[in-house]
Amino acid sequence: MRVTTKTIYALQLLLALADRARVSKSPIQLREIAESYNLPFKFLEQIAISLKSAGWIHGQRGKEGGYILAVSANKLSLGEVIRLLEGEIDWIENPGLHCRRRRDRIRLVSMSHRDRSNCEQHHHFGSIGRRAQPETSRLRLQHLTPKICLQRTNMPSPTENASASFSQLTEDQAREASLSLEGKHPREILEWTFQNLNKVVVTTAWQPGGIVILDLLHQLHLRPRILFIDTLFQFPETLELAERLRDRYDLNLKIFKPVGLESEAEFIERHGENLWDRDLNFFQELTKVEPMRRAMRETQARAWVSGRRRDQGGDRDHLDIVEISGDKVKINPLAGWTRKEVWGHILSHEIPYNPLHDQGYPSIGDRPLTEKADPSEGERSGRWKGRGKTECGIHTL
Repeated sequence: MRVTTKTIYALQLLLALADRARVSKSPIQLREIAESYNLPFKFLEQIAISLKSAGWIHGQRGKEGGYILAVSANKLSLGEVIRLLEGEIDWIENPGLHCRRRRDRIRLVSMSHRDRSNCEQHHHFGSIGRRAQPETSRLRLQHLTPKICLQRTNMPSPTENASASFSQLTEDQAREASLSLEGKHPREILEWTFQNLNKVVVTTAWQPGGIVILDLLHQLHLRPRILFIDTLFQFPETLELAERLRDRYDLNLKIFKPVGLESEAEFIERHGENLWDRDLNFFQELTKVEPMRRAMRETQARAWVSGRRRDQGGDRDHLDIVEISGDKVKINPLAGWTRKEVWGHILSHEIPYNPLHDQGYPSIGDRPLTEKADPSEGERSGRWKGRGKTECGIHTL
């Protein structure tokens, strides 16, 4: 049994309420907590129901309403929270503020203020009042108050070791991880990714594979930063789909455009007509590569998830699930899936998709560089047709 994201979020909710109780008796709204901790609001609502049923929090209605702790922070133990949400767990205690189980690990790490910024792989919970006791069952909520965080890892063998969480893999570690994840469902690969890598972002251009990943993240109650590169030359249908999915999944979406530009007209005014015909590589550098490079820098991403698949052909034929790309780890959860499996997931879950797919576009990119094509020629055959190009350059970063 693994400690789920639900428990992590529940602890963050309780700690937010404990922080509030130290400074004020007034309630705090769930939406405010969701925004402060970057958590999915709808999922917090479900968690609040469980905590309220347990008698640990109290809700107040009205314009000034919200939630408050119904019990003192020093009465509520970490073990009780975990048991409420996960069921009974057998702990094998270990000195040094961490507890081990057979396969998964929950670790409580006491940090100085100086070290806090270096604990990127942890879920931060606030500030510490006094040294916490090693026994998880006796660890009270008040003890998790600026310098305690909860870490959970489940590294696949043979990579698992005492420092299993990492910010960057070596080539050998990436190869081992990739082999161990081969044949796993993309959902499991995403779980592994967010349990073992830090500063993970997800890139999407609203293609079918990317849509599936967004749906799986929602199923896992994960809300990472989603990056979308708006080249200013997308089809209107693509932008409409982006808004629908943003609302459907309450996406933590960050949009990047060509530097200093907001519209296609502005781009043409600065760079002239049909730059893609005059210098395709320069056009892609301005509209995709530079914005993606800036996105990675501004979000301080150390790992990113893409929707690429082996059956898309070209350079993707031998795609690894986990790979090193420059100074970042790249995860390809759908590497082993086929086009049929991707569309099977979309249709069976009734996920909105780009209507242009029903009009003969197997893959959709920028308007000037996307044509209708027969899927039998290859899923990406309608992209850059006749231009001797199969990739825009983003995945070389």
